[in-house]
Amino acid sequence: MIKLIACDLDGTALDSSKKLDSGLKKLYPKLKEQGMELTFVSGRNEELLERYIDELDISLPYVTNNGGNIYQEHVCRFNDYIPGEYNDVLTRMLEKQGIPFRLFADEGAYGFKSTAFFKERMGLFKNVGLKSYRKELELKDLHIYKVTCDFTGQEEKIEGFLEEVKKNCPHMNFLKAETNVYCANSLTANKGDALEKVCEMIGITMDEVMAFGDNGNDLPMLEKAKISVAMDNSPEEVKALCDHVCKDNDHHGVSAFLKDYFKL
Repeated sequence: MIKLIACDLDGTALDSSKKLDSGLKKLYPKLKEQGMELTFVSGRNEELLERYIDELDISLPYVTNNGGNIYQEHVCRFNDYIPGEYNDVLTRMLEKQGIPFRLFADEGAYGFKSTAFFKERMGLFKNVGLKSYRKELELKDLHIYKVTCDFTGQEEKIEGFLEEVKKNCPHMNFLKAETNVYCANSLTANKGDALEKVCEMIGITMDEVMAFGDNGNDLPMLEKAKISVAMDNSPEEVKALCDHVCKDNDHHGVSAFLKDYFKL
């Protein structure tokens, strides 16, 4: 029996204008009546996720930063940091190749160059002040939970950079989150392991989870969930690994699938 619906946000529960699937608000009480709960498993930071948690009044733990953190009622319950020995290595690699990035740590956020993607996302922050990254900075003592990189306009560098990450930072995840956007996290900080922790916290197993996602960083949870659902806007390799494919995120794919599957 499915007891938890776990949803990615961008490209999944959010449409292209970043509005929440409107059907979920109506459907959530019906899911609860059937003994099911809903939570989000996202690559977003808490500040970029909290309004969606409040919109549905979700009280369960939820995953931020691709598994780097788990929050509940806007309080951090779990952290998984990138190994400290990689702090300087990764940022030097990015700076050398001129790849824009945003680094997020307990001690603050740092930015190198700007892009349309970062302007849109960082414009939503209320409390995180962005400091300028300089190669003279000492980063080894920071507690970093995510580095987001935007390869837009430099797509030809992606393949080579992935190989460089594997060689120099083997104990780190570097996964595609959105088109041309990749996120670095601890090797153990992924949506699958984090969702398992959420299940432990609420007393269920992954055999009682249905998960929705659309991209490579969703695969760890899609592979571990009892039932996996890919969005129609997902890459073909994601669709191929899932049990079902639903409508795209601009056509209420998540809520339409849930309504039909559970006959709500």
